[in-house]
Amino acid sequence: MQDKITEYLQKQSDIVFHYIFGSFLKSDRYRDIDIGVYFRDDEFELLRLGEIVSDLEEITHTKVDVIPLNKLYDKNPAFVHEIISTGELSIYGNGEISTEDKETWVNFKVSCIKHFEDTRYLREMSRKALLDRIKSKKLGKRGYAT
Repeated sequence: MQDKITEYLQKQSDIVFHYIFGSFLKSDRYRDIDIGVYFRDDEFELLRLGEIVSDLEEITHTKVDVIPLNKLYDKNPAFVHEIISTGELSIYGNGEISTEDKETWVNFKVSCIKHFEDTRYLREMSRKALLDRIKSKKLGKRGYAT
């Protein structure tokens, strides 16, 4: 099934690369297929995203979630780090990978790692605060900080 997904996405001139990630890769039992796509233009159309989802669901006969990867590292660095760390990458350019497409992917990956590392302290502090609230049995109560 991955081959069918890659074959379809390779034909889309507005997509540089994609990652398949999630339960689809880990198990024979999955409810959906998670795919992160990187568009050539950061300003992609929502209707275009819907068209891709519809086409892939028709091809795979399975629910498909398509996540635009462009600038996702700004919004959710931990999530995009998980995608690039555990997902399977397909990068293409009409049969041959161009230097420009390789550079786009490298820049994307570097940005993902930088944002993930830059926000590590904040994630650790949030986790510590949550654990402290749980231990003090103040989770869900107002004024927990006092």
